[in-house]
Amino acid sequence: MRFGDVEYPTISDARVAFGGVSEKTIRQWIEKGIIEPPPEVDMGARSVMTFPADYLSKAKDALARHRRNRKNNNR
Repeated sequence: MRFGDVEYPTISDARVAFGGVSEKTIRQWIEKGIIEPPPEVDMGARSVMTFPADYLSKAKDALARHRRNRKNNNR
């Protein structure tokens, strides 16, 4: 998504980075606290989530930790 002269990665870009999961799944991970909320950019009257590369790297790490912990707790 472009706003002014800046290109912002969207949740659609994030779903590709997460291996093709749905946008709904990413929103659920955020709501459940599995991954941190992404940065937002104010675009007029609304704020839009953005998914820059550094955020995605941290979010992938958080998701991997969550999955490891869940797996270890199920043993």
